[in-house]
Amino acid sequence: MNYYKSLSHKVQTARALSWSEWGILVKAWIWLLYIDLLLRNRSFPRVQQVVGYQQSARPQVPAGQEWNAIYRYQRFTTLAARYHLYPMTCLRQALALQVLLGGQGISTKLRFGVRKESVKLLAHAWLEYEGQSIEVTGPRSEYFEQLASLGEIA
Repeated sequence: MNYYKSLSHKVQTARALSWSEWGILVKAWIWLLYIDLLLRNRSFPRVQQVVGYQQSARPQVPAGQEWNAIYRYQRFTTLAARYHLYPMTCLRQALALQVLLGGQGISTKLRFGVRKESVKLLAHAWLEYEGQSIEVTGPRSEYFEQLASLGEIA
């Protein structure tokens, strides 16, 4: 019975999406798969090049509306990852979101962090916009020690 109630809720949610929201959801799903395949077959610098090529030269989002667009694209990237073929990690989700936001003229920075939990070393990836964390999935970035990027070391 609970399964059917859950399925009914999912169907109602899907029916409530507009065509533009469906477009974002499908794009996010495809980018997640493409980035996963790239990460499995190419070096990380090559994947970053592909993501970088997706940056729009001119802003598509009106000034002052960037955070609204970020939350909207974040929501659909998380949703696409939840219903993907197999689990999509925080790195894949962050890169897919970076591509989608870059296409809207919103430039973000990919960040990595680590945390030691008993004998395990945990890692997390997230995006930042104007110095503020954009959490896509998983644990919050504040629980991780941010790694310095090569440009920040010099």
